[in-house]
Amino acid sequence: MATIEDLVKEKILIRIGGNLLRHEMPQRAMLATAEVVDWIKGNLDDLQSDGYVEGASTPKMQAAALFRSFVRGDNPVAFKLPRVMVPREEWVWEFRTDDLRFFGWFYRKGCFVITGVNTKENCRDRGLYHGYQTECIRWRGSVDLDPPVVTEGEHIDVL
Repeated sequence: MATIEDLVKEKILIRIGGNLLRHEMPQRAMLATAEVVDWIKGNLDDLQSDGYVEGASTPKMQAAALFRSFVRGDNPVAFKLPRVMVPREEWVWEFRTDDLRFFGWFYRKGCFVITGVNTKENCRDRGLYHGYQTECIRWRGSVDLDPPVVTEGEHIDVL
């Protein structure tokens, strides 16, 4: 059985630091697969907001704000979106920004693992939501993590 730290050491998962300030301490852990990190590095610099939300920052800034807020331990209600964290079937969660969708699961309370990312527009127009959910379930089933592999429950249970 592996731990999250084992997967980080093997570079299967990459820890997202959240760019906290010197006086800030991480209250939660956010990790992502290497494929997600590659997508972020290869796409966010060139993406612009789709314009649906007036005055939205760039997707890169949206992702940075989401990561920082999560790792810092902020209450997700602090975001302007009405539902930043959406539980999907089989305890797959979708984190939303104005223009991005991140899919993953809570391994432990306060420990979120991202297995998929794309733009809101692509997810909606190409019907990708179910595929990202299925991929998350497949991915977490493919790693031999210490049980329980999934923390079930609503916002209060996972944060």
